[in-house]
Amino acid sequence: MKRIALFLIITALFTSCDPDIKYLNGTKLVVEGKIVDKNNFGIPNTEIIVAFEKFSGYGYDYREPGLGYTDANGNFKLYVTSASNEDQMIIIFNEEKAHGYQQKKLLNIKDADFSDYKFNIGTTMLYPIDDLVSLKVIFQRSSGSNNIILENVGFIGESSFYENYINPIENYSYSEIFRYDGIFKNQNVNIQYDLRNTFTNTSTTETRNISIEDLYKEEIIIY
Repeated sequence: MKRIALFLIITALFTSCDPDIKYLNGTKLVVEGKIVDKNNFGIPNTEIIVAFEKFSGYGYDYREPGLGYTDANGNFKLYVTSASNEDQMIIIFNEEKAHGYQQKKLLNIKDADFSDYKFNIGTTMLYPIDDLVSLKVIFQRSSGSNNIILENVGFIGESSFYENYINPIENYSYSEIFRYDGIFKNQNVNIQYDLRNTFTNTSTTETRNISIEDLYKEEIIIY
């Protein structure tokens, strides 16, 4: 079958239009992998975007130096020009949610994830949007619990999350609101979290069981 691919080779033009992201002309990176459905069949003609982000002091500057599509068997290979000072590389699968499949992102990809200028993602599975739902968990502090700190919030359940971090986030600003996009419908999931007492320096692990049906859900947890 004939491979369907679109390769964008970035030149010095990008440096002039975006001074915050500096491109290394002549240094090319290869990003490759395969996109399949839940039955492990390749999904053809799926859009793949490779993007760089650079924090400028006013937010993130976002550029897309690579765009391509999977071939008839779901395989893809993109060539992009390396950036010398990006904060992270992002890969976006099926941004427009074509053919009824979910969008998926790989975030916080670093230079160290490349071997010999190549990053092989392996196989990425996309599920139908109709199979998935979102959950928003809001933690609220009760009166008199100023000495309690919320830590290590985690999700336990069947999921195909839209956002997936290749490397942990550095200097992460902790939140009390968590959104989980890409949970399979009609199941019970658990939100597990630690509560640390700053007076006694002891921690307890708590678990909230949540019933997921077929609609978006918000859950409030008071601690």
